[in-house]
Amino acid sequence: MRYPINKLLALPLMVLVLAGTACSTTQETKLTKMENKTDAEGLPVLTEEQQDQGIICKREPVTGTRLSKKTCTTQAQRDRAQAIAQEELRNTKARSGGLNAN
Repeated sequence: MRYPINKLLALPLMVLVLAGTACSTTQETKLTKMENKTDAEGLPVLTEEQQDQGIICKREPVTGTRLSKKTCTTQAQRDRAQAIAQEELRNTKARSGGLNAN
C-alpha cells in the first residue's frame, strides 16, 4: 500500500503543533500565577486602584464540601446580589400564603 507523503507527515506534524501549543499555554499560566500575589489565606492582594473601586475578596463556603471558594466583588455586585436575595425572599413569602410580602 502506498501512502502519499503528505498523509505520512500529517500525524507527526499535528503532534508537534499540539505539543508546542500546550507548552506555551502552561508557561503563560505559570507567569500569570506568579504575577498575582496572594495573602496568607490565598486571597489576591488588591492594588490601590482595585481597593478604591470597592472590590473586596473573601472566602465563601461551598455547600456539601469543606472547601471554600474565593470571590472578589465590587460594591455594585454586592448591592445587586442583596437586592435579588430580598426579592426572592418576598416572592417566597408571598407564595407561602398568608404571610406579609413586605
